Amino acid sequence: NPVVGTGAWTQVSGPTTASFNNAAQYNTTVTGLSSGTYQFRWTISNSPCASSNDVVTVSIDPATVPGTLSSNNTVCATSNNGTINLSGYTGTIVRWESSTDNGNTWNTIANTTAAHTYNNLNTTTQFRAFVKSGVCAEAASNIVTITVDQPVIPGTLTGDNTICAGTNSGSISLSASSGNVSHWEYSTNNGSSWNIIANTGLSLTYQNLSTTTLYRALIVNGTCASVYTNIVMINVAQPVTTANAGPAQVICGSSSVMLAANQPASGTGTWISLLGPSAVSFNNNTLANATVSGLIPGQYQLAWIVSNGVCPSSISSTVITIDAATVGGTVAGSTTVCEGASGSVSLSGYTGNVTAWQTSTDLGQTWNTISNNTSVFTYTNITTTTQFRAIVQNGSCNIAYSGIAAITVNSKPDAGTLAAGNTVCVTGNQGKLQLSGYNGIISHWESSTDNGNSWSAIQHTVSEYQFNNLTNTTQYRVQVQNGVCAPAYSNPVTIATDAATVSGTLKGDAAVCAGKNNGNITLSGNTGAVMHWEVSENNGATWRVLNLQSNVYAYSDLSVTSVFRALVQNGVCAAAYSNPVTITVSQVPTQANAGADQLFCNGTQTAQLIANIPADGNGRWSMISGPANAFIVNRNLSATTVNGLRAGTYQFAWTISNGSCVASVDTVKITVDTIRAGFKLTSIFDCGKTTFNFADTTQTVSRIASWKWSLTPGDTVTTKNHNVSFTQPGDHSVSLTTTSINGCSNTIKADFKVDIYEFPKVDINMIGDACKDQLLQLTPSVNSKDSIAYMLWKLGNGVNANDMVVNAQYTSEGSYTVRLIVSTINNCFDSAYKSINIHPTPSITISKDQQICKGDTVRLTASGAVNYIWMDQNNNVVCNGCSETSIKPALSGQYKVVGYNQFGCSEVKTTSVRVIQPFRMNAIQGDTICVGQSRRLSATGASNYKWYPETGLSNTTIATPVAQPLETTTYKVIGKDNYNCFTDTAEVKIVVGRPTPFSLGKDTIVTAGNNYQLKILSGAKDIVKWRWSGSPAITCPTCPEPQIRVSEDACITCTAINIYGCASTDTVCIKTFCPATELFVPNAFSPDGDGINDLLIVQGKGIKMIRSFRIFNRWGQVVFEKSNFLPGDAASAWDGKIMGRPANADVFVYVCEVICEKGLPSIFKGNVTILK
Repeated sequence: NPVVGTGAWTQVSGPTTASFNNAAQYNTTVTGLSSGTYQFRWTISNSPCASSNDVVTVSIDPATVPGTLSSNNTVCATSNNGTINLSGYTGTIVRWESSTDNGNTWNTIANTTAAHTYNNLNTTTQFRAFVKSGVCAEAASNIVTITVDQPVIPGTLTGDNTICAGTNSGSISLSASSGNVSHWEYSTNNGSSWNIIANTGLSLTYQNLSTTTLYRALIVNGTCASVYTNIVMINVAQPVTTANAGPAQVICGSSSVMLAANQPASGTGTWISLLGPSAVSFNNNTLANATVSGLIPGQYQLAWIVSNGVCPSSISSTVITIDAATVGGTVAGSTTVCEGASGSVSLSGYTGNVTAWQTSTDLGQTWNTISNNTSVFTYTNITTTTQFRAIVQNGSCNIAYSGIAAITVNSKPDAGTLAAGNTVCVTGNQGKLQLSGYNGIISHWESSTDNGNSWSAIQHTVSEYQFNNLTNTTQYRVQVQNGVCAPAYSNPVTIATDAATVSGTLKGDAAVCAGKNNGNITLSGNTGAVMHWEVSENNGATWRVLNLQSNVYAYSDLSVTSVFRALVQNGVCAAAYSNPVTITVSQVPTQANAGADQLFCNGTQTAQLIANIPADGNGRWSMISGPANAFIVNRNLSATTVNGLRAGTYQFAWTISNGSCVASVDTVKITVDTIRAGFKLTSIFDCGKTTFNFADTTQTVSRIASWKWSLTPGDTVTTKNHNVSFTQPGDHSVSLTTTSINGCSNTIKADFKVDIYEFPKVDINMIGDACKDQLLQLTPSVNSKDSIAYMLWKLGNGVNANDMVVNAQYTSEGSYTVRLIVSTINNCFDSAYKSINIHPTPSITISKDQQICKGDTVRLTASGAVNYIWMDQNNNVVCNGCSETSIKPALSGQYKVVGYNQFGCSEVKTTSVRVIQPFRMNAIQGDTICVGQSRRLSATGASNYKWYPETGLSNTTIATPVAQPLETTTYKVIGKDNYNCFTDTAEVKIVVGRPTPFSLGKDTIVTAGNNYQLKILSGAKDIVKWRWSGSPAITCPTCPEPQIRVSEDACITCTAINIYGCASTDTVCIKTFCPATELFVPNAFSPDGDGINDLLIVQGKGIKMIRSFRIFNRWGQVVFEKSNFLPGDAASAWDGKIMGRPANADVFVYVCEVICEKGLPSIFKGNVTILK
């Protein structure tokens, strides 16, 4: 910048003409530059002085172009090589780099040429080159991937097995292999030739093998050499002969039996014992006709098992039943019973079945058979002695009789009659009882004293019984018994007893007042009835009878003392008198006087009671009411002392009574009064003034009548409560005098001190200027005698606070007034005010959130402030003093800028940069299908997809299109993200096969009931599965060459699946004819009318109908014809006539068409001769 003179810029040289923004400005900007070298001159002139100039050189390097690497390749590990070439680049190659972790990390290769040679790679490797042009930033080329396939490790096949031909299945597994399964192969000729199985999985399932088969798999991996696995053998054995154990056998009493099983053509037979009552042995358990020994009675189940150790065994069983010899057993239940009884006898220890029972009532001379096949015989209402036995038979063995049980029958007893009873007295009695008319033996007599509820046996066995000295009413009866029959009882008779008279006890002795009186005298505990009552008014000297039979006597208005008694008698016993009862009659007592009421003002514990002395009766003091704990020293004295008094009102009664008449009562009141003056002092502190309240708390048992307050300096108040206000502190005294309604008074005096609360002084500590939204701290300055209890900040922005130190924040610019209100613990207040100016913060505009591809540069800009500081999400400063900056992030993140204005106020804004990362796309493995079938392809990892070629695809722009190619096709897919940053590729190979044509041969006819071999005659080379249908008689529907037992017409269809999963079908129809059809036509007959062989009758078997029967002569002419008739039909026979005339002796030919039982036609031919 010239201090003297004027400067000017000019272009000296360069590949283009440049333009100056301001040629006269020393630090101007030059535009219009391109790659090359420029010279510019700066000239300072100040005419007429000589000019001064200087030349500067500016070199412009072309932008770096990284060029293109070619191309991707796939090689096999350990032995490989190749060259990667870089073309189309601008600048100098500064280095190559390689990565074996998909570009996460890169290794530098010391190579600055345009070609790089690799060899013997062991893992997939990516390569790229870096180019730099002059001072321009270096740039990376595209990435080339050399995919390295690992050498094949065939692994190990497992699954060797031995199975049975026919229905079978299993699997073979491949493990520890590296690479992919190209296909599986099988051989049925011990490896001389192999057939391919279209299976690329790690396992193979086989089923329904009929012959021993070998399996192996071919393993491939990319460009590496393929290798076969080891071989697995599935050894196939043939099914065993169906076992037949022979018929069941029932044998009586034998310990051994010869068996009769079939002799197996395939496999070995073995006898075993399944069930039975004992262990058995075989002379040779592999013989079909082995002999089994060790048998005992019972049922045995023996099995004949045909097996070969591989195929399912065939098992057949037979039952051998051994019947034991019949045992009649023993009949239990012999007993003696009473006539009419029921019961049962039971059979035990028998062998066989009960076929019937027999009974005999003549000691076994004759027996009656009864139909009963159970082991228990029940008899009912038996009247005579009877014998019982059972008939037993076991299986086919002879019958046997059981032992005999006898039932002996006794007749029922008759107890007779007892004569009528009597009544006696318990004090002394006796008598006789007589039983008559009884049948049987007297067992004993019985007695009961509880009306027959329980009986006691009397060991007395004669018909007469004597009783004496009974004390209770007693019933008697006699027990009579005969044999085992239940005993019989006679009628009961009762000997009643009267208890001895008991006169009982009279109660009701009383003292009554003369004149009006009444009461009851009660008799209790008596035995017997009251005959009458008696009364005596001279203490028992004489008695007067009262005609009353009740147990209660009611007396009234007695004037003299009287004695009462009652006379009692029970039944036939002697009468007796009760005890006497006395009713004492008294006179009216003296009138009572308790004396005058008394009052004790200052409390007392003792008082004197003074009452009148009674002339008639006795006096007694009692307390009616008053506080507890008072007691009278002597209650029976008219003048006595009462102690234990306390404050309150008492009432005492003086009562004069004689125990009979109404008492005379008078009362006296004693009042004990106490009063204790008292008051409660409270103060109310206002700022600058204190008020004292005096509240009466006087205690008295009565009620207060008046109050008198005396407060210095001499004022007097007569209200119950009083208050006084003070403005100065000091010491004072007060007194209170209270008087009760009873006239008692008491005085109390107290001193008190007056305190006055003061106002606080307050100020605010704060700055006068701040920024909007800035956090400020406000503190108080307080001067107070008393402690501060309360602060209220009013910040002027609608916010209040109560803290000692306040943090304030203003969200709008302007001037605010802050007020602080302070209160002491005594509620004295002061306020302070301060003003504050709030300045605005800058309003910053920042770049919006942006999205870039990894490796790109993004520009961040901000405006609205005077100065800026940029920082990343870790608060690292990116640029200080910049309104804009450029960054090249590797990962997504946030960036913020802090902007400041002229007041020093700031604002922070944030923006986000999303960095799109490269992705890796994957596709499913290839598959094999049959032409016309489809498979769903699948790719993952990308956001957008493009499949090619388009042939056979349902959609080329989705992740999972359905492919239905007509021939083997490798589909490739290009995946892109949603931001057009990165792409990746993958491929899926679909192998397409076609159905294998084959033939089952021409339709055929076979004899019904024969077996027919089904097989594919041609085209079965690559077929791996078979499915036969059309008849349930096919021996193995999934075998390549099953058999069918043909019993009726059938069309058999075979569906064959080849290694590609393609299905093809063919059908063969089999017709049947009837082999059991036989025709019988005599070869000669003699139609001469003698009744012997006069007719040619067609006979046969297996024939449903004879459709036609024709006879030809030697010239081929039909001489006889019949149709639609049954064999043996004489009406359809030939009688040897031709057109009604007997034929000559000659030889004729017959042709017969019959319909067999299956409905199929058959033709029979033959000769017949007419004899003459």
